Amino acid sequence: VTVAALCFTAIATPYEVAFVDSDDLDFMFFVNRVVDCIFFVDMVLQFFLMYQDQLGRWVGQHASIVKHYLRTWFFVDLVSVIPVELVGQQTDSAALADLKAVRVIRLLRLLKLLRVLRASRVVKRWQSSIPFSQRRLKMGSFLVFLLVISHWTACCFGMSEKVADEG
Repeated sequence: VTVAALCFTAIATPYEVAFVDSDDLDFMFFVNRVVDCIFFVDMVLQFFLMYQDQLGRWVGQHASIVKHYLRTWFFVDLVSVIPVELVGQQTDSAALADLKAVRVIRLLRLLKLLRVLRASRVVKRWQSSIPFSQRRLKMGSFLVFLLVISHWTACCFGMSEKVADEG
């Protein structure tokens, strides 16, 4: 489920930032909230999942797991689950009226791309259980990386054209 949410985030978020202008309560708004919930549940689960230390040993003591997660991925996970769209919609104060500018909200939505950093954790977990050679895994990872970067670059080009037209 987390992998599907990661793929959705890597594809849909740049597209929404570059090309979707509305902040309406449409289908994509609710899909994004479901994805936020998936990542929030994953974030909570990270406080209980064992990890491998530098020597390759599995660490299962809860206090050590919590300390390790707080020192490594917690901040990235926390920032990526903040629903920026909801903050922008719920705030009507004059001080944040400037913050609601379309460009700033678009840029803040890009914080969700920090979730894609989780992919390294998922790949690490799968490396031992997938019966492929390291060469094939690296080639597949590189291909996915190229496709995602190409998509993000195309979205950046689209957004730059839109910003140039607006201003």
